[in-house]
Amino acid sequence: MDNYKQKLEKFLNPEILNQNLIIASLYIAVFDNFKYRIISSVRDFYISGYKDGQYLYDGYKDEVLNKIKTKNNRTIKASILWLKESGAITNADETKFEELTNMRNNLAHEMSQMLFDGFPDNIYQLYVDMIELFEKIEKWWVINVEMEINPPDIPYENIDWNNITSVNIQFIKIMSQIAFTNTNEYKNIVENMK
Repeated sequence: MDNYKQKLEKFLNPEILNQNLIIASLYIAVFDNFKYRIISSVRDFYISGYKDGQYLYDGYKDEVLNKIKTKNNRTIKASILWLKESGAITNADETKFEELTNMRNNLAHEMSQMLFDGFPDNIYQLYVDMIELFEKIEKWWVINVEMEINPPDIPYENIDWNNITSVNIQFIKIMSQIAFTNTNEYKNIVENMK
């Protein structure tokens, strides 16, 4: 009974509830954006044309989707496997993505119970891990795909390869700074983006 009372008091504490709702909503939003970017980037790699208002994809089904035979989450699983085979991620990254997915699904489907029972201690670390993995994949795309199709007159010798990122990642970092800190550090990110 005491445990129930403690959980209820924490659940009804406005500061704790507010912070938990922020982490849950940001986690789900960032994860869903991450998943969408993985799927769309791999799929768009195979764009071969545009006809009758639709993009044409040459080889996408054979080289990506057919890697996974089951229909359950086939597109994301096949895209993750493609990224691994392309050298963008490792086996450990693939395992981490599964852990991130499980947390996202728990938050989305068991939100009320998790808010009452309290979030797992590792939720903030998983959020950070997700952003790091997201940034790793975005960086891989920039360096290994986008840079390859850019015009040759770009001054590559002036590029700081360690700090390559995407606008998408920068916006996620800004949202995170605003949501989780009482500092103005996000303003530095905005200034660097300019």
